[in-house]
Amino acid sequence: MKQDYTQLDAAILAAIKDGCSCAEVIMNGSDVGQICRVMESKDTSGKPAFRFLDARLQALRKRGEIDFCRFTRAWGLSPA
Repeated sequence: MKQDYTQLDAAILAAIKDGCSCAEVIMNGSDVGQICRVMESKDTSGKPAFRFLDARLQALRKRGEIDFCRFTRAWGLSPA
């Protein structure tokens, strides 16, 4: 069964909007960490919680909703 990531995606976007810019801060400084830990407990593949965040960051980047700046090493919302 395919997982629904809409809640996680919304939490990630909200965290970035609130100023969390690196993956560690997004994971530990917002609701994202709790959502990822719940997903980890339901997952049977043994994937650690931070991998859910990593995968969703990349998916949001590919959809053009967020960008990663190599110079500041930070995530940010894409310009509208």
